[in-house]
Parts: sequence; structure tokens; C-alpha cells
Amino acid sequence: MKVGALGTHASHVESEHGADSVSRAFNIGIRDAAALAEVIVDAIRLGLDPGASTLLARYARGRRADNLTMLAATDGLNRLFSNDIAPLRIGRRAG
Repeated sequence: MKVGALGTHASHVESEHGADSVSRAFNIGIRDAAALAEVIVDAIRLGLDPGASTLLARYARGRRADNLTMLAATDGLNRLFSNDIAPLRIGRRAG
């Protein structure tokens, strides 16, 4: 069975929360790429298959915390700015 990894980022997507969210997404993408490159280089140095599912699982586990943190922050911002609860609406208007 052949195994592969796909890396992407969405820095080109316009964000309702501005350039800061886009730059955070870009930074996550850079860290993802660096972590994947590290796993691949380590595998090659050890004479292992860089596409082995165990190595890619190691990469995924290593990136999980950072990605879940970003997901939670993005979800929180989305919930904050996309609802109509009166106290939050008043707070948003106040700046």
C-alpha cells in the first residue's frame, strides 16, 4: 500500500477576521511543512521509507496540539463575531 502526505495552507482565503487570521494560518502551514520535512529527513537518514504510515502518524501526532489550538481560537472568534447575543453585540460596538 502506498501512503502519502498532502500539505496545504489557505493564506489566500479572505478572512472576516482580517489579515491577522490569515498570517496565523500561514504560520501554521509553515510549521506543518517544517515538521513534515523533519520527519522525512529523519526517515531517510535512518534508511526508512519516508512515506511509511507510522512516520506520517508521528508527524500528525506532533502537529495535533498546535492545529487544535488554532482551530479552537478560530472557532472562538467566529462564535464571538457571528452571533446576536445582546451583551456581545454591545461589546463589539464599543470596540
